[in-house]
Amino acid sequence: MGELRKDYVLEKFVIISDTRKDRPHDFHKQQNTQAAPTNKICSFCPGNELLTTKEIMHIEKDNKWIMRVIPNKFPALELKGKSQITTDNQYYTYSDNYGQHEIIIETNKHGEQIYDYSREHFIKLLHLYKARILVLNNNEKIEYVQVIKNHGKDAGASIEHSHSQIFAYNMIPITIQQKEKACKDNCAYCEIILREKDSYRRCFENNSFVAFTPYASRFAYEIIIFSKQHKLSLIDFSDAEIKELAEIMQKILAKLKELGQDFNFYFQNGIKNMHFHVEFTPRINIFAGFEFATETVINTIYPEDAAKWYRGE
Repeated sequence: MGELRKDYVLEKFVIISDTRKDRPHDFHKQQNTQAAPTNKICSFCPGNELLTTKEIMHIEKDNKWIMRVIPNKFPALELKGKSQITTDNQYYTYSDNYGQHEIIIETNKHGEQIYDYSREHFIKLLHLYKARILVLNNNEKIEYVQVIKNHGKDAGASIEHSHSQIFAYNMIPITIQQKEKACKDNCAYCEIILREKDSYRRCFENNSFVAFTPYASRFAYEIIIFSKQHKLSLIDFSDAEIKELAEIMQKILAKLKELGQDFNFYFQNGIKNMHFHVEFTPRINIFAGFEFATETVINTIYPEDAAKWYRGE
């Protein structure tokens, strides 16, 4: 028998129905971590820099770039036009698609994937995310900076060379607004962390962070990382804390590699109130008519079972 569960703070529900539940190995599909043979030139590879947009910055090692930041060649957002959101005739609210859309080329090795990075390389990547958030926040017309990672075609990646994306734009996402409201007086997430870190949904923990599968998980094997201290954003963490964030993220990524499915992760940075967290969403289940019609997701794996799998039980 399944359950109907509500998100901790948002007005969102999921149905957990494991009547057709498969074990993790049943979901597994063979992934080739090396690039598939192709005649197409990869514009993200070393030597092809002139094929990309003009570089914003890069990180070097041994006099060679190991990460690059470039504007997206096909941007969803552009730093031009009207940034102010206005409403005409009651129902028509709009602005130009004001903002900046960047690509972070995470590695100079074409076949290397994010779960294969060394700890040193992964820490550099987190610092690069932090640096770009700081810069983009300096634009007074930018209201929110969103860092995302799409791994695999089913997660929305259109280029096989490993990369992340940053969207900086002129509004605070509705989900972030709702989470901000839930944390305005007393942070709901601070209490949730204390309860979940010792629950059946606990997965990983170190001095600075804790990871667990959310009570109302929308995705099979969804997992979330929270900072133990109430901090708002990645930009608020020390070097030591970023190392500990890298440690837990790499534990999760190693398990996702084992699962063999495409996935997304994204950073949820607070504005004034919301507790920083990182969400990982494997793309196993396909949203269909029921999800779109009702905005209620059906998840076929209990988060308690997913947590056991992350813990290796």
